[in-house]
Amino acid sequence: DEDDACVDIEDDDETIVEDAEVGDTDSTADGLDEEMDDDSADEVDEGQDDLKESVAHESKDGDGAEVTKDGDDSDDSDGMDDDAMFRIDPYIARIFKERNLPGSETKQSQLMRFKLRVLTLLEIYLQRNTGNNLVLEVYSFLMQAFVKSHSADGSEQFKQRIGGILQKRIFKAKDYPKGDGVEISTLESLLEKALKLASRSRYTTVASVAQNAAFWLLKIINSKSHSKQELASVVEKFQYILTDYFNNKKSRLKLGFVKEAVRRNPWVGEELFGFVLQKIGCTKAEYRRVQTLELVDCILKSWAGDDSSASKVLKKHLSQLCELIQEVLTKIPENKSRRQEVRRFCTRVLQTVTKLNLKDRFQKKLNPETLSLCEAQLGAAFVRFQK
Repeated sequence: DEDDACVDIEDDDETIVEDAEVGDTDSTADGLDEEMDDDSADEVDEGQDDLKESVAHESKDGDGAEVTKDGDDSDDSDGMDDDAMFRIDPYIARIFKERNLPGSETKQSQLMRFKLRVLTLLEIYLQRNTGNNLVLEVYSFLMQAFVKSHSADGSEQFKQRIGGILQKRIFKAKDYPKGDGVEISTLESLLEKALKLASRSRYTTVASVAQNAAFWLLKIINSKSHSKQELASVVEKFQYILTDYFNNKKSRLKLGFVKEAVRRNPWVGEELFGFVLQKIGCTKAEYRRVQTLELVDCILKSWAGDDSSASKVLKKHLSQLCELIQEVLTKIPENKSRRQEVRRFCTRVLQTVTKLNLKDRFQKKLNPETLSLCEAQLGAAFVRFQK
């Protein structure tokens, strides 16, 4: 059963991408702690001296102090009354405020400055070594840090900085890693993680960056010669997220992303064609079924100029294509725009079949029921096709 092939993905970005720290900050933080401890000790001593002076002043001037006729202090109490204690509280607060004793918030800000400095160094490296194979490793850690930065306590500045480096210094760089040192297995693993983020992340920014990451990784894959068997593993990654899209409502995949991937990499669409035709029929959601028809239409368009390959693929899937036309015309949507999209798709199929000289083969595959549906729903477009 094809539905069993769908594997539910945990709806948590942090399980998709492993946590990784941008840099080793433990030693730096320890050094900062020692310096701040020394400063704190000196400042506390000074604060205590000020406090003693304040207490002495309050003891002399307080309302609770009684003065004898001879001017001598007649208060026998060794301490201070409640009023004097309350008046001292503002002095204590002022002393600690002025001293600005280091706390956890200050340490956190210092740690963030350190992380931003590390990002600056990485950006300089990427700017000077865009074609180095180590860029893949830098990308991997930056992507993990970017996903983690979207947690509840993530810094907006840190998040934007990482996103900017990924976009400008990696995805849009003029050069990219290539050569024998780039392993296809590494690229497949990184692509799989990017596709999962693109299809399941609850954060729009993460999904967008993941989509660009997938395009970048596919560009690297295309730069090398790979066997069909090696590329089949890449196609499987797309099949996985599409299966999740068809079977799981939790999928956040945008088919526009897959269509763009097909447009840039026609070989991906060629390998996905039969799989998508098979899945559309069992898609329960009308909206997703219509959206997938647009994907098939995009695949057909991607074959422009390569009639030989297109004809070969289409011959192999003519029966499936006829069954799909029968399926979508039988369940024609009531919504006007969706109904138009279904008719547009069927017309595109007829045009493609005619262009590739497969008209006779296609008509032989049409059963009487499908033929009647085409005549009723497609009207003039089908009449022209039959001539």
